[in-house]
Amino acid sequence: MRTLYNMINSKVTYLKSQPTLGKKEFYEKFWFKAFVKALNFTLNIFPPARRFVAKTASGMLGKVYQCLKVGNYNEAYQLCSAGLIKFRHKTDSLGHYDWWEFMRYGTAAADHINEIDKKENLISLAEKGIRPFEGFSVAYSYCLFSRWKYQHKDYDAAISFAKRAIKADGSYAEAHALLGWYKLFIEQSDPIEHFKAAILCDGDYLTKITQAQEMKGFPNIISAIRKLKVCK
Repeated sequence: MRTLYNMINSKVTYLKSQPTLGKKEFYEKFWFKAFVKALNFTLNIFPPARRFVAKTASGMLGKVYQCLKVGNYNEAYQLCSAGLIKFRHKTDSLGHYDWWEFMRYGTAAADHINEIDKKENLISLAEKGIRPFEGFSVAYSYCLFSRWKYQHKDYDAAISFAKRAIKADGSYAEAHALLGWYKLFIEQSDPIEHFKAAILCDGDYLTKITQAQEMKGFPNIISAIRKLKVCK
């Protein structure tokens, strides 16, 4: 199961009308890194300002991101849990974004910690999360919930979370790929429609799906996927 989403990105040949969708997140871009560097320089000069920023949602998310980069998953999880509680009632558009970013980072951390209680805690918090249940961070979180449920053989919940991920963000390829996976390995039915949707959202999934180790027993499906006309 993990092969599908841990696959190292391979170079694929894109159809001319199928653009790549692999843009960097804002905090990985040069302008943001330069801004953070300048901000840190300023805050080091004024310790009270540094302490204030550290308690804001942006400051906490920045700390979480740094923890994830160095593999400090337990601290990242604890910070996200605190953020989810602290900013639960900040329901404006920025509050919605921040809260679901804490959830997204928290699920990424919990996936590495591999403790059931931590995962179930995040699922419980998400079910009472800030509405609307829409956007990339929501879809990302739901897909991880789906994988966790699959790993514990709760297949109904796994399928349900994958469908909710698509409803949250129909352009998130992983959700479509997961539904295709479940169609094939749980329901033992045709997954082509869902795999095609995943490839339409992100061309890298052509390689991720067809080269997954678990797909080697389905040469007919691999052949059908490679023949798909996915031009937008």
